[in-house]
Amino acid sequence: MKIGKYGPGNTDFTKLTVSKLPIHLFNTIDNSAKGCGATCLSLLTGVHPSVISKRIKKGNYTDSFMLKFLRKHKISAYQVNQANLSNTKAWRYTIKDNHVILFSILVKKKECTWMVCYNDATFHNFEIMKMDPYSMFNFPIVTMYILHKKQWK
Repeated sequence: MKIGKYGPGNTDFTKLTVSKLPIHLFNTIDNSAKGCGATCLSLLTGVHPSVISKRIKKGNYTDSFMLKFLRKHKISAYQVNQANLSNTKAWRYTIKDNHVILFSILVKKKECTWMVCYNDATFHNFEIMKMDPYSMFNFPIVTMYILHKKQWK
């Protein structure tokens, strides 16, 4: 996760909570091989994962590709870093279960995977799982974004 910088312009995550998240689930057997980035974007936008996977050139879903695709579908993404998480005078939980979180984690040498987390559930390749707290210790977060769309309010 990036370090970031402390300052008055840090993101106010309390304004980015949502009360509903319409998700789009496609068949796992047929579509999980399209890639974790495609399945995350598909889950959030409803665009079929095969359409998304055809747009990728080298098989890697970079942050810039993910963000550009989300913005094209009117989903805002706010980067989470160490500074904007800890820019407070008191100990508090900045991110809660009513935030939509898109994150990439390092799962093995030089390989990351994308996941979406909302309301105590984690989505990966159209599979829904409850996140084990030890997952974050074993798989370091590389990048993380809070997502927001007016219709999710």
